[in-house]
Amino acid sequence: TTMDITSAILPVGAEGFELSHTGGEYELYSELSGIKCYDHCDRTNQIVKMAEAWASQYEDLTDTYLQYMEEQPSDVSGDDADQFTIEVIDIFDRSFHVFRHMSPYLNVSLMRQGCIGASPIKPTVAITIRTLAVYRQTHRVCPRLSIHAEAKKLCHLHQVSAFNFYLADQLRVAFDVYLEVQCHVDARVDSVLGHDSPNWHMLNACPACHYEVNYEPAMPFSFQLSMDRNNSAKLV
Repeated sequence: TTMDITSAILPVGAEGFELSHTGGEYELYSELSGIKCYDHCDRTNQIVKMAEAWASQYEDLTDTYLQYMEEQPSDVSGDDADQFTIEVIDIFDRSFHVFRHMSPYLNVSLMRQGCIGASPIKPTVAITIRTLAVYRQTHRVCPRLSIHAEAKKLCHLHQVSAFNFYLADQLRVAFDVYLEVQCHVDARVDSVLGHDSPNWHMLNACPACHYEVNYEPAMPFSFQLSMDRNNSAKLV
């Protein structure tokens, strides 16, 4: 006699029910199937961890940014073991570039070539500084131009038909880092000029109506005010 092998094959989804109650397999299966792993990390924790990871790199990124602006990109030649490849998004180009490890942080190596990664630890995409600079100046004159619209514009330029929201998130992260680096540069300039004291702006801010020169003739009214009746939003 021949045995029908197909009759011994259990249907999909019924494998777990062919367990013996006598040997205790069913109780073990029930105990293991009831164990669930919960991820207690919410979006707030993710943002905090990402901000902390970026914060430890800002000083090195600022130093490298100033070197890049003064010297332009450096040579990437060297041992293949010291090189890595990453996709670079530019206004006019979208391709893979080869970078050389110049720091424990990958973003510092990217910054030396004029790029900023979209992740603090292991970036897979980098945005060029000139792309971020163009968007910054465009947004200054047209605040309605959002990151979402800028990401869609880059997709149209590079003929990417399927737009995804993560593309805007990548651009947003790189742009935030670019602005933070600019703030660090401004802080260093203020420190060199001696403009970093807590009350410097208060001591050196002089409205035109309060400015007085030597030998200025006295006026009947030295200061004139105009105020409406809205107590919550006074206009002076």
